[in-house]
Amino acid sequence: MLRVQGEEKFDQPPDVFWMSLARPEFICLCFPGVDRVVKSDDRSAAIVVRPGFSFVRGTLDVSFEFAETDPPRSARVLIHVKGIGSAAELELHIQLNPADDGTTVAWTANSIQLGGLLKAVSSGLMQAAAQKVASDTWAEVRKRLQVG
Repeated sequence: MLRVQGEEKFDQPPDVFWMSLARPEFICLCFPGVDRVVKSDDRSAAIVVRPGFSFVRGTLDVSFEFAETDPPRSARVLIHVKGIGSAAELELHIQLNPADDGTTVAWTANSIQLGGLLKAVSSGLMQAAAQKVASDTWAEVRKRLQVG
């Protein structure tokens, strides 16, 4: 099982931060390598991604859905990834905690299932790739929140 986790600090209070985080169209803008948005509504989105990893060729179809939310405290997001010869199902848990000067976001992503060619990729390489995607996504969230 693949598991990545971390903690991020943001300047916005939880209720303000939540208004961006809980909008799928905002997350689509922050996900690295997005080629196009296929659909986006108030709880889910589907995007096509061109990943920058040597072990994944072509594009990936990524869809995600906010399965559970407790605004502005937490969310559980289900993520489905499908590409040529590869597939993955992931579950992301996000917890927003008030801090003196903003919000601390504790997050954990777990693989539910890895299929196809992804099963053959070493766990260390998958771990590093997942951590990179998460890091790039949070960096873009931070950048867009500072601008907007």
